[in-house]
Amino acid sequence: GSNAPSDLTDLKSEKQRLHQMLRAYEKEFFLDHQRQVSSYADIRPVAAQYRRYKEIKKSIMALQQQQAGAAGSIGSGSGSGSGGGRDRERSRDRGRDRDYVGSSGGLGRI
Repeated sequence: GSNAPSDLTDLKSEKQRLHQMLRAYEKEFFLDHQRQVSSYADIRPVAAQYRRYKEIKKSIMALQQQQAGAAGSIGSGSGSGSGGGRDRERSRDRGRDRDYVGSSGGLGRI
């Protein structure tokens, strides 16, 4: 019960750290290869971090859905929801060069 908000905060901060690290890897890859990352071989050096990033995103969504279901429309629930919305908007703005992250669903199976 009471651990959920701190777990969510911890997950969000870990997600942000991973996101920044993975974006830095993508930028460096682009500088080295003059192309975007497009295959598993391209991300092999950071594959574990990609897997963790995807796991964290799923966990955050699950926790937010649990909180929304349990709390209804309590202010803290909608506040964290709007924060997530801003994060999604930022991702959409930069989405073109990270589409493969979402489309590489095979990472979880490898």
